[in-house]
Amino acid sequence: MSQVDRAAESRHPSILLLFNAMMFSIIAFTNYRRGEVLVAVVCWAIAVLSLVVYASMVSKARSVSTEDPAGRP
Repeated sequence: MSQVDRAAESRHPSILLLFNAMMFSIIAFTNYRRGEVLVAVVCWAIAVLSLVVYASMVSKARSVSTEDPAGRP
């Protein structure tokens, strides 16, 4: 993989993190309805963690894209 490919990949956060958060939210809701509260809490925690990681990746990608070629903001 070339350096340009790696740079482009680092600027575009993975949509899989959003999919992961959505799926764990569905699993959590289903388990909560069944009465398995502990499993639901763990799944919701994973979903929130996925969203936090996605948000940090978006923030980092925006800060990288606003820098000039010399690396200054």
